[in-house]
Amino acid sequence: MRKTYAYNGIILGFVLGLAAWAYTENTAIGIAAGIASAIIIFIIIRSIENGIYKAGDAITRRLDDMHTKK
Repeated sequence: MRKTYAYNGIILGFVLGLAAWAYTENTAIGIAAGIASAIIIFIIIRSIENGIYKAGDAITRRLDDMHTKK
């Protein structure tokens, strides 16, 4: 199982929710911004990680193929 940093998106979402609440002084906007940003940031980080892992796997396969052909 791979280590993921996507759960840090929840913390960043919480911070953005606090910032939205502090700026607008509206609790509903703060909560909505916190939840929405946490979900969006989680998805973004996870997709970046998946892309990196796929690229690493492709590089590994290519290097293995090159070494077996020698």
